Amino acid sequence: MKKYLLIVAVLVAFTACKEEKDDPAFVEFLTNTTPAGTLSVEQVKSLMTDYTSFKPFVQTGVSIYRVEYNTTLNNNNIKVSGLFVIPADISSQTPVVVYNHGTMHKDSAPSFCNASNYSTDIRLCYIFASVFKCVTLIPDYIGYGTSSSTTHPYIHAETLGQTSLDIIRAYADYTKITSGAMPANSNVIILGYSEGGYASVALHKKIQETAHDINIVKTYAGAGPYDVENFVKEVLRQDEDLPANSISSYLWVLSTYKEYSGYTKPYDQIFSEKDNEILENNNYSLDYLAKYPINLNPQNLFRKEFIDTILNDKDVEFGKILKRNSLTDFVPSDSLVLFHSEADSWVYVSNTINAYNKMKQKNAPVRYEIIPAEANKDHEEAAAIFIESAIINMYVTQVFY
Repeated sequence: MKKYLLIVAVLVAFTACKEEKDDPAFVEFLTNTTPAGTLSVEQVKSLMTDYTSFKPFVQTGVSIYRVEYNTTLNNNNIKVSGLFVIPADISSQTPVVVYNHGTMHKDSAPSFCNASNYSTDIRLCYIFASVFKCVTLIPDYIGYGTSSSTTHPYIHAETLGQTSLDIIRAYADYTKITSGAMPANSNVIILGYSEGGYASVALHKKIQETAHDINIVKTYAGAGPYDVENFVKEVLRQDEDLPANSISSYLWVLSTYKEYSGYTKPYDQIFSEKDNEILENNNYSLDYLAKYPINLNPQNLFRKEFIDTILNDKDVEFGKILKRNSLTDFVPSDSLVLFHSEADSWVYVSNTINAYNKMKQKNAPVRYEIIPAEANKDHEEAAAIFIESAIINMYVTQVFY
């Protein structure tokens, strides 16, 4: 009798669980949605000071929502935030756009933006949503907005890919529980520059390997550090002062790999004695582009022993971490378009060239566009050209139609 009752209890529990999953109101990722304003067609047009040629293509007003949703960090659940930008008029077949932002300080999170207070990145998303009548999703990433008490895992492939994937899931939840919302379809377009370019390829890889219900229509990735393995070596070979922003971002990556990937080498075995003392006095707070009066020449900043072990592949632990966070060894579908400027002094063009060549060796039909060095477009200057190129490609290839 007890055995029979146990079987009945299990069946009842299973049935209850199944009914909950089948309930259209059941959500798994989205935890909160807060309206953050609206923009009319004319207001969107007023934002297009840098893209005046696209003004005639503005089609609809947009609504902005600040959202919170669940994702994971090293297999632990964490609540994160971001923005949904939803056009007033949308087709059921229009792909959703995921916009991955570039390197930024903690107080610049997309979820802090609204209809009257927005960054350059977010203004672009308002324009995209209106011109193409597409829902645009902007993850803050872990370490910004709601999750700002956690340090951002900078250039950490797994978390960036997962966080961006889960905002797609969160939007699908939103369409289930919101009256009048257009049901989410399975088509996505991915777009990002700098860290956003890296995050876009990480998301592309994550979807291709784990989310077979999602169809990648196109990924536009600009100036990302995809080949972390070789990029680190290229930086360590430099024998001149590098820009302070560059050095601070490289140290941020290093701190990420110590905190989130378990790199065990002590900092005093990495930095020169003088620089280590300065950084130690500041508790090795190397994130969010922190700047200190340290050497900007890698040959003076880092210990020679550290440089030599990396360049000669003797640091096996660090080598494995760099390999895990490089995005050159998978075979992307015919939807990945890479973009870079040869004159980029922050994220070297070798990242895109190496990624392209390694992918082509595996017969991946990936494409790329390189701005020649003589154009003299550094990292930030090339960003606007990347956006224009992506928009033109969207029209020519009719990715929204």
